This record gives sequence, C-alpha cells and structure tokens, in this order.
Amino acid sequence: MTAGGYRATRHPGHALVKNKGSRGREEKTIHFTTSLDRHLLRYIQTERAKYDPHGRSRLEDLDDRDPLFLTRTGKPYNRPAFYHHWNKLFAPAQRQFKKEEHVEFTAHDLRHLRVTRTVTKLRRDAKGDRAVEAELLEGFKELMGWRSPETMATYLKTMNKRQAIQAVLDDEEAQEQETSHPLSPPTSPSGQPEPELNQELAHRADAQMLRPENNTDEFDWYEDEE
Repeated sequence: MTAGGYRATRHPGHALVKNKGSRGREEKTIHFTTSLDRHLLRYIQTERAKYDPHGRSRLEDLDDRDPLFLTRTGKPYNRPAFYHHWNKLFAPAQRQFKKEEHVEFTAHDLRHLRVTRTVTKLRRDAKGDRAVEAELLEGFKELMGWRSPETMATYLKTMNKRQAIQAVLDDEEAQEQETSHPLSPPTSPSGQPEPELNQELAHRADAQMLRPENNTDEFDWYEDEE
C-alpha cells in the first residue's frame, strides 16, 4: 500500500492497492474499520516517522509513490519482510502448545477462514431466502474485489461439500450407536473420538478444495505481488 493509494479514495477506512492482473496499478479497494484507520494514522505519525529517511510524520508530506509501511531500515515492508516476521513469530507461538495440538497454517489460510466465516454469517442472516442470500453474497463479492463469480462459487462449493460430509458421517455414527448401544463414545483406531474424527474429515474436505490447484487466481492475488 502506498500513501497515494491510501489518499486516493478520499474516504476514511478505504484504500487502493495492487491486485493480481492490475499490472502494478492500485485499483482494488480494500476496506477497514475506523479504529484501524486511527491506528494507521498514528503509525504514520510515530512508528513510521522513526524509519522514514526524511523523518516525515504527516500523511500529506508523503509522495504518492511512498510506501505506507516501512521496515526498520527504511525500506518498503514487502511480502518477504512480512514472512520473515511471520516465520519468526510462528515457531515460538507453536511451542506454547503440546506437539499433538500443533496446527500448521499460513496467512493465506487466515484469509480463507475470514471469508468462510463471513459467507456463513451472510447465509445465516438470509434465513433461507435465496434472493436475499444472493444479494448479500453479491455485495460481499464486490467488497472483496473478486472479478470472477467462480471465486464465490468455489467457496460455496467447499462449504456445501463439508456440510454434506459432516451430515453423512454424523448419520452413520448415529446408526452405529443405535445398533451397538456403546457404553462410551466410539473411537477410531487411533483412539480419537468419532465425532471429532468426523469433524477432522470434513475439515480435510475444506483443505482439499482450497488447495492451490483447486483455487481460482483470485484466491492468491497477493502471493504473486512483490
């Protein structure tokens, strides 16, 4: 994000950024909360000013092409810089938990999680009204800046597949319990309770559908931006 992209929208909580296929042009609008907007302005006045080569602390003093975020050496905070800190912090965070509780995920996974949670909420808010659901999802697609409708379709397909798998596994589990009347929850060969195993299998369906070869280019637009 550049100072020019931040100023261009002329609206708090909005900024223009580069997008995959934009050929270096800042044309995708991103949205953030008013509180984040305040933090961003405070960052420019304090933290960023310490590393700015010219000591500038006001947004209006920055050139349009100046990066909004800087490293401690005064260089643009780009993708390699981000992942340097991500990897540096991720390992110590994992050590807070037992080895069997470790979960590997990336910043890209967090983006998928945020989208999935939002889509789930919008579908719930529609209360089964297909027309309302379509309007809400279309608005969210515009908010995300997705050019292709296939992007939303892929998320919905993934969610529907997971729900179907979960329903089938839960039904089979219920039938097995009616037949065997177990005294304790049945477990898998690994000792994992079956309900938890069912959820894990459904989660794997998510992971499979969201693997790079199953994604549209929209999913990883920032991965290719330097």
